[in-house]
Amino acid sequence: MLEEEAPGILASITHGLNWSVISLFVCTLAYMLTHGVRAGVWSIVLLEAVDNDVERAAYLQGAITGGYHLIAFVVANPVFGTLSDYTDRRKFLVFGLLGVAIDSILITQRPTVNTLIIGAVIRGLSHCFVAVAASSIAEVSTPASRGKNMALIGVAYGIGAAGGQLVGGHLAADDLMLPFYVSAAVAVLGILFTVTCVPSLDRYAKREASWVDAINPVRNICIMFDTPALRVLSVVYVFHVIGVHCMASILVLYTRYKFDWDTVEFGNFMFVYGILIALVQAVVVRVLFSTIGEARSLVIGLLIKIVEFFTVPFIGTSYVFYCVVFPCVLSALVWPATRALFSRQAGMSNQGQIMGALATLTTLGDMVGDTLAAEILGLAIALERSLKPSVPDGSTPLAGVPFFFGGLAYCISLFWWLRYSHLVTESEGEMAELENSGDAEFKVAAP
Repeated sequence: MLEEEAPGILASITHGLNWSVISLFVCTLAYMLTHGVRAGVWSIVLLEAVDNDVERAAYLQGAITGGYHLIAFVVANPVFGTLSDYTDRRKFLVFGLLGVAIDSILITQRPTVNTLIIGAVIRGLSHCFVAVAASSIAEVSTPASRGKNMALIGVAYGIGAAGGQLVGGHLAADDLMLPFYVSAAVAVLGILFTVTCVPSLDRYAKREASWVDAINPVRNICIMFDTPALRVLSVVYVFHVIGVHCMASILVLYTRYKFDWDTVEFGNFMFVYGILIALVQAVVVRVLFSTIGEARSLVIGLLIKIVEFFTVPFIGTSYVFYCVVFPCVLSALVWPATRALFSRQAGMSNQGQIMGALATLTTLGDMVGDTLAAEILGLAIALERSLKPSVPDGSTPLAGVPFFFGGLAYCISLFWWLRYSHLVTESEGEMAELENSGDAEFKVAAP
């Protein structure tokens, strides 16, 4: 039984926590660490594979990550996310961890462009972990604590980015392959923990439903168009993800070109950045969601991102970059707010489908944002280098053009939410009535 909410900041932070939620957090933390420890190094491996040509590496990174997200968009998220509604979700958590382990081991054997492409295909096919973890947390949470518990995925990301990239950056200073060995080892430990410690996640499994429907990706994605509320949230979320990846996907190459950072400096930066994100998700999110709610928190997060993205291109020193980017981690409110709003648009037996479809939207945004940012970065660097010798590398805002595109995406996301958020509020009222009536099988609110 989940504890009842009590007044005060401490109660806001701890409300809704139980062993199922905590074990899912640990499992998710292992997954985020597998990515964090190698995240700042993967681009460097690619860079070395093309003889340290940043321009060419940017183009290749856009193509590889775009293909990886395309595979996840078509297969992993819509199909495996929905299939998790039909069985114990732990199977798909293990599957996601296994994909990272295989990819990491493969790269250690032969770090070439072709190996990175094959590894990206494997990760794309198994890229269902976050969708399944989110639907699992929704399954073991009350409606009141769902949004705050969703933020634990963000906490895991923050810790994974902080500890993983700090360790990965220092390990890579000795040997670029060491972070990938550690990534594979953590993935195996995560698999063992999931199998032995995470409680069964099949309480709402559709035991009588047809698996044929579950493996139809088009049908699974189309749930996002079933109601006006879901359509509004989909637009807001896709442009948010595009904006995020206009920064995240190029940050290693951008800071290498702009500030001449090595793996250690980038790892140190991401350590602090990740810790701050974890604090925001663990404390600020739970307090704000209990006081002003997810909808207003979403607006605050989007506004912060807009300011950040239109400022970064004009920053010329690492110190100023820290001073701008670190306070802007408050924008981490956006991710759990949108997840919580989406989760309240579907019944418990459809959380896997809704989160799988949401993850599909994520990969769509990833694919557009990653490809757009990387290709624009390559073009911007080529243009700036054409101005030599009068213009030194990294001395103009040109390399920051991808951030302008990200800021524009966030402006669209904010406008859409302010214009149509009332449709989401009305739908939530209908869904609350269905849930209170005890109808566990309802799918989405009536259009």
